[in-house]
Amino acid sequence: MLNDWMNQVVQQPLLEAECCLADVSEKNRLVEMEFYLPITEIRAAGVMPLLGGRRLAFEPMRGQLKGFIDLIFRHEGRYYVADYKSNYLGDQVSDYQPHALKEAMEHHQYDLQYWIYSIAVDEYLSHRIENYDYDTHFGGVYYFFLRGMNGEPDGEGVFFTRPDKAQLAKWRAWLLGTDLGSKLGSELGAELSQSIEESAEGQQLGLF
Repeated sequence: MLNDWMNQVVQQPLLEAECCLADVSEKNRLVEMEFYLPITEIRAAGVMPLLGGRRLAFEPMRGQLKGFIDLIFRHEGRYYVADYKSNYLGDQVSDYQPHALKEAMEHHQYDLQYWIYSIAVDEYLSHRIENYDYDTHFGGVYYFFLRGMNGEPDGEGVFFTRPDKAQLAKWRAWLLGTDLGSKLGSELGAELSQSIEESAEGQQLGLF
């Protein structure tokens, strides 16, 4: 049963990327990428407008933000961020339709998470790919709600978004600080490259 389920997951068509996970070779993926971002003092009041006014509450934070991204994969020259979720949303596959996934993304603040992931990957790729261009190279973000994935091209169990470039700049300014965000340059790119290479030691790094 588990084998059948996992086969459904990796065979499910990803319409936006025009592939499925089974199509992604080892050299075109990076698993559990670790990253660090130097954050200025961030406050909930600063991010709530970016989330459409949704209320959040957390103590001000500053320092180094550490994270892991489940999967980055490349297909036909575009790079995608992917995260696996095992959330239980109901007994039926129909409980994992797009509107239910959107509600789950907001309820668990996964949208906050994917903006941070997008900043980290965008900064990293900009220092690893010659003539990097966000519109050309950044494909988008997938969240795979595994319990709803049935191997069919109906979109159930799969949440996809492609962060708007201008909005991403606003998130970068909130997280990294306006001044820092404008002068990151090669310093942050080098730090990200080094931390990712160290964390991925022994993995296939053909992706980059």
